Amino acid sequence: MASKKDVAVTRDVLVEVLASALKEQEVRIEARFDQKIDDLKQNIRDEMYSVVNGAVSASEQRMMKRMDEIKEEIIDGITEIIDEGILPQISDLRTDVDHIKVRLQMA
Repeated sequence: MASKKDVAVTRDVLVEVLASALKEQEVRIEARFDQKIDDLKQNIRDEMYSVVNGAVSASEQRMMKRMDEIKEEIIDGITEIIDEGILPQISDLRTDVDHIKVRLQMA
């Protein structure tokens, strides 16, 4: 039969072993928890990045489409100015030059 001293020593050893095992388990749990938190942060960061890039991409496409429309409006405006304002004046000047040439040859 074990004496009280043997029971106390055994109890102390068991308490120490259990405390050590619990400490190791706590360290492993904490490491896994930290890893899970890091994974969650990375997932959130990746999701936000994809959402922002999707929004930027759509915004860029709308902006490029609008820029193309504006470019076409500018080209149409310049063409209209040339057709209605400049070319008729050139034609009138050619006619005037032709008249002047005819008169100068007669003189």
